[in-house]
Amino acid sequence: DFNVASEATTTSPFTCLDLAVYSDMSLAFLGLAGARIPTDPEQVFFNGQTRQYINMSHAFRLVGPRWFASQLEMVDVYLAAILRGDDCDAARYKSARLPSG
Repeated sequence: DFNVASEATTTSPFTCLDLAVYSDMSLAFLGLAGARIPTDPEQVFFNGQTRQYINMSHAFRLVGPRWFASQLEMVDVYLAAILRGDDCDAARYKSARLPSG
């Protein structure tokens, strides 16, 4: 897991402090200082206890799996191949609607 080695879970035992700092800095660099990433897994993007996640069912309502594959090609070739595969059909896996809020 690349995230364990490089980002949000670099302490032992794992804590969420690193994730809070990482989230705050990422948002600040995007010009969104003071914004908060939700912890609700029903949102498109959310913080878990020690990692950040994308709800792919919701994300597929915004962009398709091939777009994700093109963005991930240099980071994770295996995941990019899964997203390009015939079994990863956005129509089949996307949520009925995006969450409110």
